[in-house]
Order: sequence, then C-alpha cells, then structure tokens
Amino acid sequence: MEGSRHEKAAVTIASYLIGFVTAFILYANVIAPSQGSYLVPAVVTNNVAGVVAAVTPVAVDVPVIPAKPETKVTYLDGNLEVTVGDTINLLSFNPDLSNANVEVVDLVQGYHYGEMTYAISEDQKFVFFCERQDKSEPTCSGFVYDVNADRIYSVIKNGTPVSITARSASDTIWTLFGLKIGSHYSANPKAPWVLIADDSTLDLR
Repeated sequence: MEGSRHEKAAVTIASYLIGFVTAFILYANVIAPSQGSYLVPAVVTNNVAGVVAAVTPVAVDVPVIPAKPETKVTYLDGNLEVTVGDTINLLSFNPDLSNANVEVVDLVQGYHYGEMTYAISEDQKFVFFCERQDKSEPTCSGFVYDVNADRIYSVIKNGTPVSITARSASDTIWTLFGLKIGSHYSANPKAPWVLIADDSTLDLR
C-alpha cells in the first residue's frame, strides 16, 4: 500500500514536470518566437532574392559613337582660321597684317583688307565670312565654309555672287533655316550660301 502511494506520487510529480517542460518549450518556440527569426523568415528571404534577380542589369552591346571635335573660329594677326580637332584651315588673310607670304593678284578668294566679319553656325557646320578685296570698295564678298566638306562657297543670289555692305555683313546671323544677311535668307539650310531669289537687292545702307 505504502509503495503504491509513493509510486502514484512519483508519477504525478513526473507528469507535472513533463507538462511544465512541454509548456515551456511550446512557449519559447511557438508563442514567443525570437525576434530574429520573426523579422527574417525563409519566405521573405526568397522573395527578396527574387526581386534582386529581376532587376539585375543585363549587358547590352551599345555602339560607341565618338564625340565630334569642336569647331573653333579665330581671327588673329590678320588670319581667319578654323580649327577642327587637330586640323587648322586658313580661310582668309589680310596682306597688311598677316605673315602669310602669298601673292594676292591671282587669288579670287582667300584674302581681305580692313576688318573681317565672320559668324559660325550653331551646329558648327558652316562659317560665314565677308572679304573686302579692294581697299577703295565699301562692300565685301560673302563666303560660306562648309566644315564637313572642307569647301568654300560664294554667297549667291539668282546664281550670281552678291556684294554686301559692312553693316549687313556685321548683322549677319545664323538661324534654324540657315544664313540671314539683312532681310535675305538662305533658300536651303543645307546650302546656306544660296540666298532666296526675289526682286529686292541687298541693303546697301
């Protein structure tokens, strides 16, 4: 009788002890999980990896377009020069100021006297300049240098070169449509040396 009472007591205590330990384990792992495992569960980690994989950049072959060299126009010591990259082209020189040793008698273009008027287009493809080749004449002859073609064209109207006053030459500007000299415009922005033909003449005032 005595032994069975002690055995019942031992079993009862063991049962309580097992229940307490089970409850403690359950509370520690299910009811109150650790903060670290709660913030970074396995499912969230997989989702983050999926998002990162989706936005990973893919290498694409893109052709490299070299930058075009800047076109620079300078007028110094009587020389009008255009510099494109490492290339320098002399457009016109003043025999009274320049060191260029060139005979001007047979030249149709390439020299001037007095002040030089010039203007470069915004896209740097064309340069307008006006040469006064006779010291006694008040007008000058207009020219346009095509940078890409490396060629100089006379400014013409009705197929004939025009004489331009100093005032009109100094007021010459480039527009989206090409060259504008006084009230005259280019007929074609790709050939800005050709002025629109009309019945009026260039402003000589």
